[in-house]
Amino acid sequence: MIFNRIYFLAIILSILTFSCSKDEKAQVHENFELATFEKSLVKDITFNSAIISSKILNNGNTPIIQKGVCWSTNSNPNVTNYKTEEGNGMESFTSNLENLDSNTTYFVRPYAKNNIGISYGTEIVIKTLEETNSSYGIILKTTDGGENWNSIRVNDISNLHSTYFVNESIGYAVGGLGKIIKTIDGGDNWSIQNTGLYILFDVFFADENTGYAVGNHSTILKTDDGGNNWILQESGINEELNSVYFLDKNIGFISGQNGIILKTLNGGEEWELDNDPYRKSSNSIKFTDTNTGFSAGFRGIYNTNDGGSTWNQQLVSAFRLNELCTNSDGSMYAVGYGGFIYKAANAESDWQVNTRNLNYELTTIFFTNETTGFVAGSDGDIFKTTDSGENWTEQESGTNYYIQSIYFTNDTNGIAVGHMK
Repeated sequence: MIFNRIYFLAIILSILTFSCSKDEKAQVHENFELATFEKSLVKDITFNSAIISSKILNNGNTPIIQKGVCWSTNSNPNVTNYKTEEGNGMESFTSNLENLDSNTTYFVRPYAKNNIGISYGTEIVIKTLEETNSSYGIILKTTDGGENWNSIRVNDISNLHSTYFVNESIGYAVGGLGKIIKTIDGGDNWSIQNTGLYILFDVFFADENTGYAVGNHSTILKTDDGGNNWILQESGINEELNSVYFLDKNIGFISGQNGIILKTLNGGEEWELDNDPYRKSSNSIKFTDTNTGFSAGFRGIYNTNDGGSTWNQQLVSAFRLNELCTNSDGSMYAVGYGGFIYKAANAESDWQVNTRNLNYELTTIFFTNETTGFVAGSDGDIFKTTDSGENWTEQESGTNYYIQSIYFTNDTNGIAVGHMK
């Protein structure tokens, strides 16, 4: 009888111990979950490659130990298919998909691995270009202040991301496959100046001869002869570079992924690095004088009053901002995802939402004078304001291409460049 009682008690203790063990294990993991993502963005597509930008929104309360993108010709790809490995941590990341087949549809998803398991972001579908036809960039020109836009044919151009004019006649545009094209007649005709394997995202000229172009793989190109020759400069980093701005031939700034801001005082011979990962990606950088500058991107807008030595957050934005614009009256504008347009009356003013009714992604903004400006973005959309941004009227662009950059040389003549979505 005593033995039976002891045996019974032992069974009860075992059950309680097992239950406690299970409860403790459940308690340890009850706050853990799989990571979540913002929808990935396609930044460039060629006939054999693509660039995908991804952002982790939540790590699931446990560290990210591996991340990247995976892809396949079938839906719902996973890490057993083709994949990239982009390290660990919560930082936004850009993935280069290479050796793709031309004219082929691919399904792409970002992935992240934490202690709970592997999670996947929203699937996106891309299609590579035909290898036999690389003319997938677009150039639009207006001569009547945006009322009408005409397509300019240029042979053998790929995706175009940025355009800049040094005067009413001479201008440049840059894009995929290292393409740099130049016009000397206001945009009616263009000639190819440079090709390469890198992708260029922005171009800026300090004067008629001295210019810079920046892009992926930390690419910085400089010309001293009006674009006839471009020399690769060393940056000392390995990040995607999105925007370049020079105050004169010597003093310039570059911004890029993961909070990168570079500064030079000697025309790019040496670059000083300011790296704040909290800023995330900086898509646009502008300066109003040697001390006052602004940077816009995933975290909103940052401001410096000491020539870039320190940066402070001036605007927190829930949406990614793509470009900044300074106006002749001292006002500033910023545009981005969700069709938001922000405005500051001057460099010291707070930023206010100027417009939120444009249900598009806006990628570029340009003002020709104090009251007249243009914004453009996805689906070939171009909007014009004549009252300093209070109201915007849609212009007929004649295309559904993704417009990445717009530039006016005067009140009537403008150029817009972009690419297929």
